[in-house]
Amino acid sequence: MNVGNFDAEALIRAIVIAFGAGFVIATTGYFVMKGRTEWNRRRHVIVMGTIGLVLLLAVGTYYSWPSLVKVPSLDGLSQAEAEDLLTKHELVPEGRPQYAVSIEAGRVVPHSQSPGYGLSVHPGTVVSFAISVREELSPAQVTPPGDLAVELFQPRSGEKVRCSRGADGVYRLSVKGTSLGLSAGGFGLLLWMKPVNPPSETPGWYLQRPPTNGIAKVRPDGSWTGSAQLGNAQWPPHEGDVVDLAVTVADSNTVNGLLAEPGVVVRSEPVGIKSDTAVDVVAILR
Repeated sequence: MNVGNFDAEALIRAIVIAFGAGFVIATTGYFVMKGRTEWNRRRHVIVMGTIGLVLLLAVGTYYSWPSLVKVPSLDGLSQAEAEDLLTKHELVPEGRPQYAVSIEAGRVVPHSQSPGYGLSVHPGTVVSFAISVREELSPAQVTPPGDLAVELFQPRSGEKVRCSRGADGVYRLSVKGTSLGLSAGGFGLLLWMKPVNPPSETPGWYLQRPPTNGIAKVRPDGSWTGSAQLGNAQWPPHEGDVVDLAVTVADSNTVNGLLAEPGVVVRSEPVGIKSDTAVDVVAILR
């Protein structure tokens, strides 16, 4: 049971363990010293030491062994409500975009969360859930077979995004989105990045290519994740750098051709027949 930041269950468990350990230590000390004149002279020291050890054990156990928490139901909540609810339960929210039939845009898709509702997990566990996007483009409303759509879900235009430095010394930012119609075959996704401030030496959109960058895989529900590289190990980015991001749908021949080109691939505009863009994304380095 958690009341705010107070974990009563963990406190009770810590006290029981600490007193149990203290009892064992005190009993051992008593029998070791039994029958000796030192016992009368040192028993106060042993008792005080045991009490101190019990307190240390109780505090250490309380903070190192928190109670499990139950995952709340997120069905139908807005993204902000879902994130607030999970944070209050000491869980880490992770939203992902998904086209959904008859679900209001911006709401959690029912039965999409993982771990599921009611499961007991450790505090700090990541709980992922799907957010309905662009209801007007949901599969139920797409009449022609093979119709295509793509959306860049995160980051949004003007958003500040944390960029992590990898083991190779290169900074990258995470990109999420969703797509529709790729399962029909013959199409793929391309991720592009354009430096805005400061601009790059070669103006244009830089293709982000797997395996370290770009979009490596599209899930069966159409959602995808990718990464975009900022600068390189020799010319790293700076705090507050501004970039534009774009994701495009292109036919397989175009995708394979661009991915196979040697060197850095730069185009004046993102290549593809469908696209979505996030402009003026601000890099926050960490």
